[in-house]
Amino acid sequence: MRLAIVIGAAALVLAGCQTAEQSMVNAESVCMETGLKPSSRQYQRCVNAGYRNNVAQSNAANQAAAGAAVGVIGVR
Repeated sequence: MRLAIVIGAAALVLAGCQTAEQSMVNAESVCMETGLKPSSRQYQRCVNAGYRNNVAQSNAANQAAAGAAVGVIGVR
């Protein structure tokens, strides 16, 4: 049972992982969908803000999953 919980927690950590490339592609697609032109300053600001937000969310998910894994395993 404990092994299943540890494996589940590890899967959560991996699911929260997002490569830098995936974060950038996601940010670009969101900005394109809003109608911003790739050559505009607003587009660049949008992409930068979106990328930073994606990275922050990915990091937060990884920390939460790691905390859950530590709680399941127990620290001695």
